Amino acid sequence: MMNSESKVGNLIDVLLQRSAEQTNQARHDYTDSAIQELEKIRLWKPYWIINVEVDGEAGPSRLGNLLGGYPYTSEAYTWPVNDCGQPYLPLIQIDLNEVSHVTGENFGGGLLQVWLDVQDLDLPSVVRVIDKEDLVEPITPPAFDFSVFDGMDSWDQVCAKFSFSPGGVVSPDFSAYLIESDVGRDLSEEEVEVIDSIAAVCESNGVANLDCDWLLGFPDKGSGAPASRYDPVPENFFQFKTPMTFSMANVSRYGNIFYERDDEGVNFLFDWNG
Repeated sequence: MMNSESKVGNLIDVLLQRSAEQTNQARHDYTDSAIQELEKIRLWKPYWIINVEVDGEAGPSRLGNLLGGYPYTSEAYTWPVNDCGQPYLPLIQIDLNEVSHVTGENFGGGLLQVWLDVQDLDLPSVVRVIDKEDLVEPITPPAFDFSVFDGMDSWDQVCAKFSFSPGGVVSPDFSAYLIESDVGRDLSEEEVEVIDSIAAVCESNGVANLDCDWLLGFPDKGSGAPASRYDPVPENFFQFKTPMTFSMANVSRYGNIFYERDDEGVNFLFDWNG
């Protein structure tokens, strides 16, 4: 039985054939931008579901995947504070070695940490990677009282570990309008029917249908989502979609860790739809 990704590829081939038949030419008459859009949706991406596991009395490891709580800090990598000396709230700590192992992609080693200044409505962030060789330094305790965060109803003081499990593959967004408006002629009924079929498959297999937090895949581009502000859309590393990982999801605010690769390695960026 043909899977959804293969079905889309087959439908694209049928669409190009219908175009050639419509114009009585040996090949399609679609523009380069239309072809680029069609080729893009052949490239589905795997994603991994985030499984949040609230730990027992011992608490999660300060060297592992961690939501909130007490991430790894040392004399060299202290707990971040703002200009007023108030502490940032830890959002997440991710074991990059585990991500590299699970996904088969090289994201390096060490710990990726994201911290937020939740006392500022703009949520300034500190995003840092602590290299694996620096994790041998003694862990230092926080030098403040967590009561500073009391009364901030939007920020539950989460302390939980998490793991990854395969979720399958997801489809890129598909712009049927781009194909229909860019050709320069009226499409045949057969072409419209195939385009509608492609759109239906992509829509039913897109990230908008996910009701979880996820690793990699594509970022959510729903109304007001962070990824919708970028052109081109950045690569998704971690999608915060539920209150278990991002408390502001309770008030329809979502976040992402995006990434890009360069000659130096991998760079990470946090953004949210505030």
